[in-house]
Amino acid sequence: MPLPVARIQHLNNDTGPQQTSLRTNSQNSTEATREQVMPSFRPNKENKISKANRPRTRLCDRRLAKMQDAKGSSKFVLRTKKRSLSERNPDLALKISQMRLTVAPIVHVRTGIPAPDYPSIMLSLFALTEAQLDGLAEYYSQSHTPTELTYKYPTTMDWSKPILQNDPTQPEDCKLTDIERLKIKMRLFARFIGMRGADTPLWEHERAIEILGNKIGHSVRQEKEDTLQAKGYRGLTRY
Repeated sequence: MPLPVARIQHLNNDTGPQQTSLRTNSQNSTEATREQVMPSFRPNKENKISKANRPRTRLCDRRLAKMQDAKGSSKFVLRTKKRSLSERNPDLALKISQMRLTVAPIVHVRTGIPAPDYPSIMLSLFALTEAQLDGLAEYYSQSHTPTELTYKYPTTMDWSKPILQNDPTQPEDCKLTDIERLKIKMRLFARFIGMRGADTPLWEHERAIEILGNKIGHSVRQEKEDTLQAKGYRGLTRY
């Protein structure tokens, strides 16, 4: 005999405390499982993917790992520790250690005090400007005009070389550029303080010969122009 409709609704509404507790336990276990599978951390705003628990590895390490896996060899271990400069670039580390070497001071023959701009380390030597080098040559009496103190030092700077002259009236191809003149003055000062490897390089000889040839050619052209102007030559006459 079928039950009345009112009885069926009463049975559906009457869940009871036991059924309520079972439903609560089921919901708690489902939420715990979901938290284990998908941990809750803040996602990225752009792609909605969290990057909080990802290991920070370099791009080159990841590419090396893929190459090792493709070759079928042993799995490459990703390196997250930063290597030292001597491991990454030994040549650069050696050059930096050389730039930190101290330079023995050259004192004045009368005062016994080094120049104010005298470099204390190798890096300071290569950072000198042309004005500072000229000041050092003047301090140690090595400028263009020799004095009685010029030859009191172990060697001279030879600052009076014709190639070092910066005459503004000369054409650009008849004199050194600013960087070339700075290199030569720095080499002469390095030789003055006793550094090794400060001999005259080959390019300096070749450049001096080139400038001398340009000066001769410019002088010949200038002489021809002066001769033509003196004769009053104005071109061919019209017939």
